[in-house]
Amino acid sequence: MADSMDRTGIEVSSAPVGGHRRFGGTIPVGADALLATAARLDPTLLYFSHGRAALRWIVGARGPFAGALVCAYTWPTVPDLLTSLGLEVRTFDVGDPDPTRLIPAGNTRWLVLVPALFGVEPWLDLGALARALGSRAMVVLDAAQTAFAAIDHAPPPGGGVFSCLHKCTALGDGALLALDPPPRSDERQALEQSPMAIESSKTRLKARIAFARGNEEGEIQALELIREAEALWPLNFCRMTDESKSLLAYLDRSAHGTRRRANGARLTKALNGRLPFAWTGEGVPFCQTILVAARATLLPRLHARRVFASPLWPDAHCDAGRHPRAARFARELIALPLDQRYEPADMDALADLVLDAL
Repeated sequence: MADSMDRTGIEVSSAPVGGHRRFGGTIPVGADALLATAARLDPTLLYFSHGRAALRWIVGARGPFAGALVCAYTWPTVPDLLTSLGLEVRTFDVGDPDPTRLIPAGNTRWLVLVPALFGVEPWLDLGALARALGSRAMVVLDAAQTAFAAIDHAPPPGGGVFSCLHKCTALGDGALLALDPPPRSDERQALEQSPMAIESSKTRLKARIAFARGNEEGEIQALELIREAEALWPLNFCRMTDESKSLLAYLDRSAHGTRRRANGARLTKALNGRLPFAWTGEGVPFCQTILVAARATLLPRLHARRVFASPLWPDAHCDAGRHPRAARFARELIALPLDQRYEPADMDALADLVLDAL
């Protein structure tokens, strides 16, 4: 990829570090395709600092809920947050065709979070699910591993869709929430008057700038800053920072999806069926997921080849007896990067490194 400049005015080098190209790590500034002029932001969306802020708002503004149904294979902070908010959390396995059987009988209302795992379209029909449950539940698409699902997907009846910009772009913060019906004007006004997660956002942006330098010193600094940024997320919900919201208006949503889908298709082809894929389907992929029984052995080999693949959620709250697929993912899944900083041709090199490490 050619050197580029983002709207912060920072030049970004794509030169390899230490003589070897790096795959993975935080997305650097300059990775996102930009529009020539700012697009109009959807006034019906709610703009939060991050996904957990959106979840906190849903529980507070759309409850009360007695409990929540959550996929067993998810970032453990999600069920932990819901539990801390006083909800009874029940978990279902990846691919479960009818998780609603877990909702207890009675007049209580539940929150149902259906994941778009790795950016793949959900296996459940959210509209049909919401209509079947009616007033018993609010159905929400958890598309945290996408940037724009809250724009691309209509929320189910009486439900919502949230997506996390900061996970999939070079923004310092940002999560989008779409609702049916759309939020009231007083709700939007109240959110606009809420605080911003300024320190976390600034620290994350510093990490992206450091990573974009393309040298070992920048990599080390970026890793430290990302850890610091995660610890700085506020406990209460915050709105998206003004800086990130301004930059969001320039992000090219179409180019973002096109590049990730092209990279995913190229990487799938280049791996040539040598490894089983964990979860595939339509959508804007967050990563390519493979299953490797000897994950603990393979990951150091990948890192030695500068492929910083992630085991993702080895500490997911799952039970092998009740959640066999989620438990296998927690043991064996490796997430390979395919984000927009790379071109499809880069995926050939990545596949060669992965196969060489086997």
